[in-house]
Amino acid sequence: MTRTLCLFPDLHGIARGKLANRAVESSMMIGFSPGVFAKDIYGHPHLFDEFVIPVGASDMTIDVIGTEVRPFARTAQVDLFGADALVIGRAKATDGTPHRFDIRAVLERRLSASLGTHDIRIGAELEFYLLGGRNDLPADGQAYAFGGLAGKQHCISAILHALDAAGIEWLDLSQENEVDQYEISLRHTPPLEQADRVFLARMIIRHVAASFGLRATFIAVNAMNQSPSNLHLHISCASLSVDKLAHAIQGTLGPAFSIYRPSRNSRYTEEIESFASRKADIGEGSRFAAIRIIRDGPEERIELRTPTSDANPYFTILTVVSAILKAPRGAAPTGAALDFSIESSLAAYLASDLAPQVFDPEGLRLYGKLKRAEEGSAKAFGGFDAERAALLRVL
Repeated sequence: MTRTLCLFPDLHGIARGKLANRAVESSMMIGFSPGVFAKDIYGHPHLFDEFVIPVGASDMTIDVIGTEVRPFARTAQVDLFGADALVIGRAKATDGTPHRFDIRAVLERRLSASLGTHDIRIGAELEFYLLGGRNDLPADGQAYAFGGLAGKQHCISAILHALDAAGIEWLDLSQENEVDQYEISLRHTPPLEQADRVFLARMIIRHVAASFGLRATFIAVNAMNQSPSNLHLHISCASLSVDKLAHAIQGTLGPAFSIYRPSRNSRYTEEIESFASRKADIGEGSRFAAIRIIRDGPEERIELRTPTSDANPYFTILTVVSAILKAPRGAAPTGAALDFSIESSLAAYLASDLAPQVFDPEGLRLYGKLKRAEEGSAKAFGGFDAERAALLRVL
């Protein structure tokens, strides 16, 4: 008997779904409460009256297709809820139409409808903290050291085996700037596949860590005296020079800053000294720039260093693809300071020409309503520690 883990990303890029005790032959529809898209990142259902109450108990559905199933090679040492297969589905609203908040489906449609996306390749560097375990063994907390890796090597080995079992090709693993902070680099792929791999990797890493009694977290700022975690994206496009590519992506740093750093927690990065830029700048090989140009022989590419690890990979990569296809208006001048205010950066996104490429007018209204309410939730926590505790449950 095949067990299939049927998944879909919510608006925040977090995995939701069900374990089906059956194989997906050709296609299958699975019902869910429409309230899953009504919640902010903290789980508060601000759009419940919009998505749930008008239709009562009617279900939204997730459509999954047999040809898109990914085998999961589970063993006695590598297990994911007993699943033999994984599949990411498409969300349908209660009336059967594509759900406005299914950003993965929007990215998929955009790629299918655009001729200029076939040569885009993206590779993510996914940073995270692995919390818990023994803390009585002081370890070398410098970047590229092995102290933290050694202390949690059994869990980390299991994580890597699970990624292998899911067919998620990774290139490098390293300790980052803190003893409990790590980075996994993923092999470059076309945009949708890369977003899927980041989405699945986050879910798998959290699951495996929990089975070892540890907490893997992709929140941007774990502590105000520690380095933040980021989602760096290496991007190439054969039809564009790296200089033109860098300037196209640079145009998103102002209007899409709320996509790249979506939470109040991620905005604390403004107060932490790190390798992140606070300006809309481009640097030749510079790790201190928002966009880094890398000229490694035939593998010229850029590195977008602005997104934090809590960013929705589908939303982030959709923004990158949109900029490559058409540079957005209202770009921040090169070197201009980035606006770390949640309210003003959200307003900039809602007013940009990027937003209508994602949402219809009603979807844009609902998205703005939810994100403003989410900021109200963040303020209600009253400080960093309470918000961090809420985020640790989901990220």
